[in-house]
Parts: sequence; C-alpha cells; structure tokens
Amino acid sequence: MLAVLRLEEIGQAGQGERSAALDGSYCSNTTDNSRRGTSHNRATRRQVCSSGFMHLADGRHIPVERAELRATTGSGPGGQHRNRSHTRVELRLPLALLNLTAAEEQRVRGRLRARIVDDAIVVRAGERRSQAANRQAAEERLLRLIEDALHVDPKRVDTRPTAGSRARRLEGKQQRAQTKQLRRVDPDE
Repeated sequence: MLAVLRLEEIGQAGQGERSAALDGSYCSNTTDNSRRGTSHNRATRRQVCSSGFMHLADGRHIPVERAELRATTGSGPGGQHRNRSHTRVELRLPLALLNLTAAEEQRVRGRLRARIVDDAIVVRAGERRSQAANRQAAEERLLRLIEDALHVDPKRVDTRPTAGSRARRLEGKQQRAQTKQLRRVDPDE
C-alpha cells in the first residue's frame, strides 16, 4: 500500500530517498511494491514536492506540496528509456485544497467530472522525455483546467434590433406576402 507523505512527514518518516528537483526544491521518493506480480513487474513511485505554490489568475494560491505526484513508466514509442524510466507523471490535487464556495465547487465538479477521482482532480502528463518536464506540464495543465472550470461567462445582455434590421424584416415580410398573393387562384375567373 502506498503511503502519501506530506511535507511535514518527510523529515519524520525516514523512508524513501530525497532528490533535488530542477527548481531547487526537494522531493521525497517512495516506491510501491504492491504491483509486483503484474505482467511487467514494475513498481511505481510517488513524489511529494515542496516547490511552493501554484498561482491562479484570480489571485488564489494552491499549495503544491499538498498535491500528490506519482511517477510511472510511460507507454508508446521511445525504446528502452521510455519503458524503464519513471517519466510519466500523475498529479492529484484534492478539491478541499482549493477552498471553494459551494457554487464554485459545484461548477468545478460539473465541468471536471471526468477528471475527478476520489474527490481529487487527476492530471496526467507523459509526452516529454524527463520527469521534471512532465511534472511542469502536469502542473500547467492542472492550472489551466482549474481556471477554465472556475471561469464564469458574463451574462448576455439582450440588444434591441436596429432601425435598419427592423426595416429589412418588414420589407421581407411584404415581399413574401406579395409572392403568396400572386400564387392565389381567384375562383371567379
């Protein structure tokens, strides 16, 4: 069973290895051996990073260290590097960390229902060759998804038809009435 370590627990746990990320933050790696016995006999790794905050356009901050980062082997073309390196990243952010109002949470749940698993938004990235680049791509994708889900379209204000459009509408009605009038057959003739 995988145990997800929070930033405060990393120093206390003493398990896993610590590695420096590209941005100078530290990540704790833990290995999940529960997948042994599967067809490929590969373990998955999870990382919890302390790189700071993700910033939304509306001024909100999402603590990255509370998000769960899981690295797995990628699939598809790429040869041995792709098959043996843990470069594909899955980022899970619990909805509770967003501090949303009831209306905002309902909007996010409605718009991201395909990406919400166990009350967490799940984003995957595996198109890049390095884990750090995939992590950055996943964070950017997560930010874009949250901002799009929280965006409220402005209410449309109905506009009055212009004088020209009213005149064209009436002229069209008169032409259609005249056409129908010409189609009529007078029974007296």
